[in-house]
Amino acid sequence: MVKKKLKLKKNIFYKLIISTIFLLVMIVLFTSSYFIYTTSRKIPYYTKNSKNYSYLEIEEMSESFASIGKKELHFARDKKNIYVVAINKKDQKKYQEIIDYTYGKLKEKKRLKIFGYPIEKNTQIKNLEIKYINKFLPYEEKIEINENNYQTYLANTYLDTTINSFYKFNYIVFILLLLLAIVTYLFIKVVFFKGSEQTSERI
Repeated sequence: MVKKKLKLKKNIFYKLIISTIFLLVMIVLFTSSYFIYTTSRKIPYYTKNSKNYSYLEIEEMSESFASIGKKELHFARDKKNIYVVAINKKDQKKYQEIIDYTYGKLKEKKRLKIFGYPIEKNTQIKNLEIKYINKFLPYEEKIEINENNYQTYLANTYLDTTINSFYKFNYIVFILLLLLAIVTYLFIKVVFFKGSEQTSERI
């Protein structure tokens, strides 16, 4: 009887240790996969070095200075820098208020958050930017821009707002979730079913 009680206590202690280890591993796997997933889905602010889906919070926008198919190219600026963004021609009304503010037709300052993918500029676009940028800037801010100092003022990409975001399959998250599923299965099997199997063997 005493031996049975000791054996039972040992089994309970063993299960507690195993359960704790399993739970810690499961927590680490879950939090890691969640952190990696949310980080990968976070949309960064667009910069000259951006490669992925990003956003800009613009305060001014020019009239269109060029077009590519159904897309129009505009100069835009936030608090610090000047950018080039592409918008769909049919979405012109969405941007009209900030364009009107830029040219003094509206007094109330407008801010607009826009999202898109960085697209590499070709030489033709760069030449058009050099030609028209000073028409967008106030007289006191006009710049002398050419092919040699181009990157001082503008990026080699423009933000294309006509391309919708799409989810890229994250293999690291998939592997972590697969490991979590395996560990959960082992946890249930070892902790909840091992004891019952031993009991059935005694019977």
